[in-house]
Amino acid sequence: MNDEEQVISAWQQGKPGEAVTVSATCRVGQPWSALSFLSRGEGSAHTPQVVINESGQLRVIWEQKGAIVGTASFFGEAWTELTEVSDPSVSALRPQLYMNRAGQAVAIWERELGYKVDLQAAYCKPGLGWAPPADLSNEEETVSEPRGVINDHGDALVVWRRSTAEGLNVCLSSTTASGDWTNPLTLSQ
Repeated sequence: MNDEEQVISAWQQGKPGEAVTVSATCRVGQPWSALSFLSRGEGSAHTPQVVINESGQLRVIWEQKGAIVGTASFFGEAWTELTEVSDPSVSALRPQLYMNRAGQAVAIWERELGYKVDLQAAYCKPGLGWAPPADLSNEEETVSEPRGVINDHGDALVVWRRSTAEGLNVCLSSTTASGDWTNPLTLSQ
């Protein structure tokens, strides 16, 4: 919900292997809109993440067929065509989504690479779509508990817990509105 009392909800609906991502919107105290079926009919869609900003911009991302897929809208308007946010050739899991007042957004997700888990992120500018995914972690570590934030200037920050042969650390990577991510910085040893 935003300060304009606009509300969006998104969820997984259907049988395993055939589930779809569905959304509905409303204003506080008003009836819900008709359901919007967002996902394609190609494999189960799950773990939707949704954001709404003060301007009524909406974004939803979810997992489908091993990729992170998304769409966008303005409150009360039609959804855009689906976009693959992640590289569909590598299994993407547990997406998270953050958006600022200007509609700039950051998506982060984990990827399973054999027995390791790494972290990727993508940056979205309104009208330009999602930039190609960036690797935030490296192959020598296993990632857990990632969290992100984006401010009103478009600067984004992602932190995560890293497990390596040397032990556990907390790492950070950031970007400006340019979308170029910094190399990981170790915050704890």
